[in-house]
Amino acid sequence: QLELEGSGKDVCGQDGRGPVRKANRDAPEAADRMLSAAEAERIKTDQVSQQLQNLQYQKIHLSRELQVCLNYKGHAFDDLISEEDFEEMTTPEERGGPRGSHEYELNRLNKEHNQREEMIKSLKQQELRKQLYEGKLTSQRKFLDGLQAHLDAIYNVAEPVRKEFNKSAPLPSLHSDLAATASLLPSPLYSIYYQAHSYDVAFGEDVKVSIEGDLTEAYESAGNCCSSYSWDRWKEAKEKEE
Repeated sequence: QLELEGSGKDVCGQDGRGPVRKANRDAPEAADRMLSAAEAERIKTDQVSQQLQNLQYQKIHLSRELQVCLNYKGHAFDDLISEEDFEEMTTPEERGGPRGSHEYELNRLNKEHNQREEMIKSLKQQELRKQLYEGKLTSQRKFLDGLQAHLDAIYNVAEPVRKEFNKSAPLPSLHSDLAATASLLPSPLYSIYYQAHSYDVAFGEDVKVSIEGDLTEAYESAGNCCSSYSWDRWKEAKEKEE
């Protein structure tokens, strides 16, 4: 050891205890660094272990699914499109292979799926049209239900005119010969004839109203439309003419 002159101490001071103190200070720091490194490695190990466990679960699941697929014997769909119809609607390229192959059956299922989608769309369109027509029919029924009241009102308003045209017996203003002959006229012509005759009688103007034609033919064409009163008056007029 080197000693300082006049001091009696070594170079490190305090009898060589400096390195020990430094080592004591560095030891906890080194221990902390080792613990941090160990914790980081432990975290990495846990992550790798978790990934390994997940992979094992996936392996088990995929193995089960694979076993189910290997054990699948297939199923014949009775309501599926027939092979003959499928081959008529598709080309060899669209079939994907011969009958019974995986691609063939897969394309056949896709064809059936597309057809059913088209049928569903058509069904929805028909249902919409049905609802539209039902709405129109409902509105038309309401209109027809309310139309009866209007028809009744029109009928009541036209009742006087209808009675006028349905008169069968002559009115007193016509003398017997004219009444018998006029009774053979149809109701509209009788009403017109009577109104014209009444105008002539009431106003006395130069109005000439007459009935021309064969009485026998008129009565035969009238048939049962004439009343018994008209028939009796017509017979009386006929006897007078003879």
